[in-house]
Amino acid sequence: MKLFSAFLIFLDLGLSARSSPTLKPPHSSLGNPSLVSPAWFDKYHDYQAHVEYLHALSDEYRPLSRVFTAGKSFEKRNI
Repeated sequence: MKLFSAFLIFLDLGLSARSSPTLKPPHSSLGNPSLVSPAWFDKYHDYQAHVEYLHALSDEYRPLSRVFTAGKSFEKRNI
């Protein structure tokens, strides 16, 4: 009995995105260097910092992205 079928779209999604001519990394005119620097991921950031980062990232890639709530955490914060 077959319950579902699945297939692999990308072996390396990051590589595909980096080599895409239509997707460009965020530009630095945002005044938010964290969007252009992978160093942001090298240290701890609290919940609010992540929320702010996601909103800035979403703003940079509008209309390709949006921030939405998928549920609530045990601490009643948006997921």
